Amino acid sequence: MVTHVRAEEQGDERGALLAFIEEQRGGIRRSLLGLTEEQAASRPSASELSLSGLLKHVAEVEQGWIARAKGEPPAIKRDESNWHECFVLGEGETVASQLAYWEKVAAETEAFLRSVPSLDDTFALPPDPWFPPEGRVSMRWLALHLIRETARHAGHADIIRESLDGKTAFEQYEDFRPARREHAPDAARPALRANDGTFATRPRLGRMSAIRLLVLGAVRQHGRAHGYQVRNDLEYWGAHEWSNAKPGSIYHALKQMAKQGLLHAHEIAPSTAGGPPRTEYEITDAGTEEYLTLLRESLTSYDQKMDVRSAGIGFIVDLPREEAVALLKERIRGIGQWRASVTEHYVPEDGPARLGHIGELMDLWVHTADADAAWTGGLIARIEGGAYTFAGEGAPFVGVLGEGEENPYATGERHPEDAR
Repeated sequence: MVTHVRAEEQGDERGALLAFIEEQRGGIRRSLLGLTEEQAASRPSASELSLSGLLKHVAEVEQGWIARAKGEPPAIKRDESNWHECFVLGEGETVASQLAYWEKVAAETEAFLRSVPSLDDTFALPPDPWFPPEGRVSMRWLALHLIRETARHAGHADIIRESLDGKTAFEQYEDFRPARREHAPDAARPALRANDGTFATRPRLGRMSAIRLLVLGAVRQHGRAHGYQVRNDLEYWGAHEWSNAKPGSIYHALKQMAKQGLLHAHEIAPSTAGGPPRTEYEITDAGTEEYLTLLRESLTSYDQKMDVRSAGIGFIVDLPREEAVALLKERIRGIGQWRASVTEHYVPEDGPARLGHIGELMDLWVHTADADAAWTGGLIARIEGGAYTFAGEGAPFVGVLGEGEENPYATGERHPEDAR
């Protein structure tokens, strides 16, 4: 997540370096927001990396470098025999304990870099084979190396978190921002300052992840389905192109929702790949309730990403016709409130130029709202006119592939969980 780094005081090179280190630490911390210990330790891809493992690693590496610069041994000595342990939490270690430890390390880093006489001072590199023999580096090099090391793993953390539940760092921040006012029409926040000193404002709503809705909907249509069937259905719908429905996130969502009681996991046969038995998933009563809740929210929330809106429209016929119409009308009301919050500062009839180029941004928001409301109104008219078959009106719509049916849109990408 790219964030603003506070400017250093004039001539404060150390302050600038420390600010960039802290920015990258924040990216890793944000990736852990709202996760359980189990989620933080999970590995949603073929990689061995997990979020809690990255947290432990970056804290340990930072401490080790500062210790070396002081001429001291690292708190934990690592070599080929135990290197892997710095990526896995041990007994008694938790995300909270690692965050607290990293905070202490960060304070030591700042105190040390502030106290060294000169950033040009040097210290010896460790005798690792990837460093030149008897090499020495400056304190400036140390700070830049910590920025690079932490930024590299912050990027890993972004990808792992989005693979877990589809949330980007911006959504993680919005979910946990202090004093956040969800779903309030007037919950506008400053975004960009226009030429006249006013702010371009746009309300922020809670973001839901499309992956849970998509997976629950696919399992519900099948009745019972193993993980590869669910993946195949989502690729058949093209969801891998317009959402975060990638193999790792699909299989992780199935396992997590089974643990949460939303799906029931049936072990039906030995895995063709060895290891755990092949599993079929069936939606539970709690899962059906969660699915319908997510579906209703996707239809009424006007500030969701396109993947959530697309999933909601794809499953809309699972609701009674009258309820679908009522939810879409609520959506139009929300769009109107959104538009009104923008036009408090921008009068479309006056044109965007009055506010400089920022006016173009607000003009885009207004046109987006108008187009969304017009399209939604057209959908309501078609539904009220009798289009489509909704819940309770006949045989339900089934858009999943039958057993053995070829998927012409399959990506062909192999994943270790496909055979389980």
